[in-house]
Amino acid sequence: MTQQEAAKAEGEARVLALRGMPVRLEPRRLPRTAEIFARAAIAAFGRSQGALDAKREAALAPIEVAVHGVRPDPERVAKFRAVCGVQTPAEHLPLSYPECLFLGLMAEAVLCPAFPFSPFGLIHMRQGIEQYRPIRTDETLDLLTRLAEVRQTDKGYETDFSLEVTAAGELAWRGVMTILSRNAATRGRKERGQRAATAPEVDDGFRTTRIDAPENTGRRYAAASDDWNPHHLTWWTARPVGYKRPIAHGMWTLARTLSEIESDRPFGVPTWVEASFKKPILLPGAVELRVRDDSSRLAYHPAFQFEVREPKSGAPHMVGGIRPI
Repeated sequence: MTQQEAAKAEGEARVLALRGMPVRLEPRRLPRTAEIFARAAIAAFGRSQGALDAKREAALAPIEVAVHGVRPDPERVAKFRAVCGVQTPAEHLPLSYPECLFLGLMAEAVLCPAFPFSPFGLIHMRQGIEQYRPIRTDETLDLLTRLAEVRQTDKGYETDFSLEVTAAGELAWRGVMTILSRNAATRGRKERGQRAATAPEVDDGFRTTRIDAPENTGRRYAAASDDWNPHHLTWWTARPVGYKRPIAHGMWTLARTLSEIESDRPFGVPTWVEASFKKPILLPGAVELRVRDDSSRLAYHPAFQFEVREPKSGAPHMVGGIRPI
């Protein structure tokens, strides 16, 4: 399922035109966490969540943020490998790790005046990844994020950001991050993405593995990714934003899933991955990872469907797939 198909599955979406003057940013340095929160507090004034008036819709503009000469931090890569259980060779970046490099670029894009929604309350809904070749841990990288599309849905406004990693002059990795600015009706619901649990069929070809998520998972992943959003850290920082306990990063759930699958069968390249985040994982907690190997359908090229579910109710936390491009 493509990003657009996934959006339409939630309800018919209206794609908005990007008609404003293009914005291109090339910051000399990326903002640190404290600076991001301070700037977000200022940027939130005058911007709504999940709503767009005619003036702001008419001013929607392409936004690009580019940073050159980035070297992955070996210490953070090592922390990422540890908290996500990565077992692939250490000389290459884990498949989902490049997304961590875009935190500062995404902050610049969301905080710039051309972005119409409040930086607070944005929800990571889906993540697509295309890896064209392995990226060495010691490579120098050029990063580019681009506002690709804005859609109005029944839950609010979805925005797709394209993330591109270029190494040695060639595109090595590409991601598409979909974030949601929720409208008032959606924010009024008790829990984002809550759906009636659907018990998986017994003989559906999926293999089930238990994955534990300790209480410190959010803090450990934050130290690796630099994503220190408070709802991932402790119960007392999660409560002001509506959670009784901290929740796991969606990208930790994806990275942990990919690591578990890849430990049995390495992925080929180029590789395509897409995941939809449904229901947050409360920490500490345990989930069931269900994986079906579809490789035989594609002449034995690595291909999988995966689900992360709540063990008792069967409610989905994340669903997705992996296949060759």
